[in-house]
Amino acid sequence: MDRVSYKVSELLPLSLEQEANLQRLAALSDDDINLYDIPEVTDWSGATRHSMVSSDHTIIARFQDKSKKTGGN
Repeated sequence: MDRVSYKVSELLPLSLEQEANLQRLAALSDDDINLYDIPEVTDWSGATRHSMVSSDHTIIARFQDKSKKTGGN
């Protein structure tokens, strides 16, 4: 599968709803984020960059396809 990448200038602008959601999320403090079912990772010493891109192209392609069909929603 080929890698797909976009330049910022090629992306569709965010809708007002998307922009509002991002602003709301950005305003949350760490204490306001519910990590009940997603344990917080505090040790990133073994992390690698771009590991998802190289490990499973199918998942990425599905998200990209859905994004194109829905305009990013």
